[in-house]
Amino acid sequence: MGIILKNIMIFDDSSLIRTSLAFYLNKMGYCIIEVADARTAINLMMKSAIDLFIIDIDMADMERIEFLNAIKNNEITRNIPIIMISSEYSYNILEEYDNTGTTSWTINPFEPAKLFVAIKNLLVM
Repeated sequence: MGIILKNIMIFDDSSLIRTSLAFYLNKMGYCIIEVADARTAINLMMKSAIDLFIIDIDMADMERIEFLNAIKNNEITRNIPIIMISSEYSYNILEEYDNTGTTSWTINPFEPAKLFVAIKNLLVM
């Protein structure tokens, strides 16, 4: 039986973050879909088999809660784990994401080793 590759969507408006994450995750054997805006992400998540979302909370073209609700209210995507990356940190933001079912949270700049452990743990579930 062959190895089953996992698909990760990286949604961040920073091409540097997307490219960096994609480079390391590709080396770890994951298939990566890079997305810079919410509308494209929503369109692609309906057409692609996504196993994990890595999402920056700062979105230019949509409110972050609207985007997270689009994931969690869709039958195809509602059970897919989400890792949020943010330079913001407050109790209100954490509570906001707890209410949307966000699986994991990391502060930017993130520690790659910790992020990669979280990814592996979420994709084993």
